[in-house]
Amino acid sequence: MDTVSCQLKLGAWEIDTRDDPHTELVRVVVDHAMNSPVAQCRVSLFVSPAKAPGLLDQAIGAAASLVGIGGAAAAAPAFSIDVRGKPVAHDDAMEITLGVGDARQAVMKATVVSVRNQFGRVEIEGRTALGTLARARTDVVYSNQSAGDIISALAGEGSVDVGQVDAGDTYAYVVADSGASLFEHVRRVAALEGMDVYDDTAGALVAKVFTKTSADHTLHYGIEVLDVRVGHAVSVLDKVRVTGEGPAGTAGPPKWHQLLLDPSPVQASAGDGVGLYETSRAAARSTAAADRLAKALFGAAHDAATSGTIRVMGNAAIALGDAVEIKDAPWDDVNGTYKVVRVRHVVGRTEGFVTTLGVTGLGGASSAAGLLGQAAGALAGAIGL
Repeated sequence: MDTVSCQLKLGAWEIDTRDDPHTELVRVVVDHAMNSPVAQCRVSLFVSPAKAPGLLDQAIGAAASLVGIGGAAAAAPAFSIDVRGKPVAHDDAMEITLGVGDARQAVMKATVVSVRNQFGRVEIEGRTALGTLARARTDVVYSNQSAGDIISALAGEGSVDVGQVDAGDTYAYVVADSGASLFEHVRRVAALEGMDVYDDTAGALVAKVFTKTSADHTLHYGIEVLDVRVGHAVSVLDKVRVTGEGPAGTAGPPKWHQLLLDPSPVQASAGDGVGLYETSRAAARSTAAADRLAKALFGAAHDAATSGTIRVMGNAAIALGDAVEIKDAPWDDVNGTYKVVRVRHVVGRTEGFVTTLGVTGLGGASSAAGLLGQAAGALAGAIGL
């Protein structure tokens, strides 16, 4: 049987369970999702108490304190905890790599934000890139820049690394003010192009349109799959109508700042039916921009109509934005290809290594145009029903 392993870098401390099976490491939980700054990077370990100083050392320390050795009173030292003699402090880097047998994969990079001690069992939690953006704010204006450049610049404002970011269209005027977090501004700009926002396994920001039509991973029922729960609902939206602002679509970009008495030139729709969702976005200042947003919203709604969780034997290779296919399930409505929108890895002494995936139907913004006007049976086939 293959051995489960975990490599953890925590500040100055580093451990690999392949080399040290008697490690203090007790449990590791990694959990993050698309389009959400709420994530979990938690490490539980036993920490032996530091050796108490001898009587001579205590006397020397007390004497030094009385005579003021070391200079004037200094600020309180930053918090840290010793693990095998190595300090672990707030804002230290956390890097987690998981594996089974010889196959190993980095699964998360974060920074330490919390340390809790309960009689030697210490829980250390980290904050991911999206969490960092969610607590940062700025006031800046972007003119005539692509969506990708704006997203990358916003990530830079929050000192977050940038991974794969689609270019997208050019927008004449986008304001990011301190009334919302950097994460909220990134999501708003990404939504204009139908991009998903998430952090990759290296801790960098990703903003991409989901375009996959085939699976990255195949999961067989009764082999890798431990449990699967999938629901198929009617989409909450039959039709989306988006109204933009400004006559850039008819009078050219130099006129973007003007308002229209008749908004129809910068209005676009996707889908058909009575379940209408109508919205207005100031950044959509052309017919093409309104059309992209309408298709993105419509596609995302149909994509989310199929959703569920898949619990599999630990697989560190599956990441956000991947496509997974379930095969050989005795129920046809379970078999199919799905988009991975959430990944949760748990490694512990009692449960072993288990991966739980949050999934939606394969589709989304990039496939919305192809879904329009197609029969319900074709739509169902596209999202794995």
